[in-house]
Amino acid sequence: MKNNLIKIFNYNDVKDNKPYEIEIKNKKLLLIKVNNDLHVISNYCLHKGAPLSKGKITDNVVECPWHGCKWNLITGENNHNSMKLKKYDYKLINNGIYIHDF
Repeated sequence: MKNNLIKIFNYNDVKDNKPYEIEIKNKKLLLIKVNNDLHVISNYCLHKGAPLSKGKITDNVVECPWHGCKWNLITGENNHNSMKLKKYDYKLINNGIYIHDF
């Protein structure tokens, strides 16, 4: 992992329970704030490739819009099998949300 940080969004622009699709270096990430906690994970369901940013958000779970698989935003785990979404650590710096370059 590189040490450079990439700004992905402004914190004040993030609305609660509203998913945001962020594209960085041809990777699509899902940014969401639930109960004042930010989550940055891979945006695609590992089963069929559905964009999770189009899914239903309930508590700390996003539901795949294509087949209903539920992914935990905190752990990246799902309710079907042992597959796990990639989670990205972030830093808040002067209202900016940053992740490490990859």
